[in-house]
Amino acid sequence: MLHSSEKTNARVLVIDDDPLFRNLMVSFLRREYFVSVASDGSEGFHKALEYPPDIAIVDVQMAVWDGLQTLKAFRSHPTLAHTRIIMLTS
Repeated sequence: MLHSSEKTNARVLVIDDDPLFRNLMVSFLRREYFVSVASDGSEGFHKALEYPPDIAIVDVQMAVWDGLQTLKAFRSHPTLAHTRIIMLTS
């Protein structure tokens, strides 16, 4: 764990259609990481193309581009193919 005054240069992209979960993740992660959010897989993929994340936290079940479609899109794109991805569901 980093000291509260330290922040890494790591970029985390949270992709989830639940605004409560997104806000919770941002509140938790923003102390140490640069965090961006997307409300569905398509939006997340396009944000990742613009600002490639070091890690993406992706909800499995979403109405627009579920987590598996999002994972497949990341893996098929040369810029994003090696992005670390954590798949979550609740």
